[in-house]
Amino acid sequence: MKKYYFIALTGLIFSITTVFGQLKNFDLKKYKQPELNRLTLDFNFSQYNNSSVPAHDSKEEQKGIKRQSSFSFNGGGGFSWYRNSTRYQGSTQTDFQYTPQIDKVKFDDNEIKDSKLKQHSFGYGLTTNNYFYSNNNWFFSPNLKFHYNNN
Repeated sequence: MKKYYFIALTGLIFSITTVFGQLKNFDLKKYKQPELNRLTLDFNFSQYNNSSVPAHDSKEEQKGIKRQSSFSFNGGGGFSWYRNSTRYQGSTQTDFQYTPQIDKVKFDDNEIKDSKLKQHSFGYGLTTNNYFYSNNNWFFSPNLKFHYNNN
């Protein structure tokens, strides 16, 4: 067991002594940011189902409820844009989400009641981060953040 502790301690000491935050011969004044323009598009989907049968002597059974079911779906997407240059560095993200939920309640007489859209939500967001650089190392940073959700 001591052998494993020694190996772990040796590995930890070796990793600490060989990691440097900055190279000594690297001059940051000569570094130039790369020109970069990146666009991304993302989609996401998820689904949730639930079905339950009330236990004996429960309040739901006393009301004549035989089965309850619920269905929920979540879908959305987003767009992202990033740009880096000598005069401008910024990003823009926009996203949207839609979530409907449907509930069904089945009574003892096999009649399906209350089968309708119970709840739905829609959300939208827009965020920008901008940095405009001048020649004398000053910058101007107008930003926008907007989010809407109808819940």
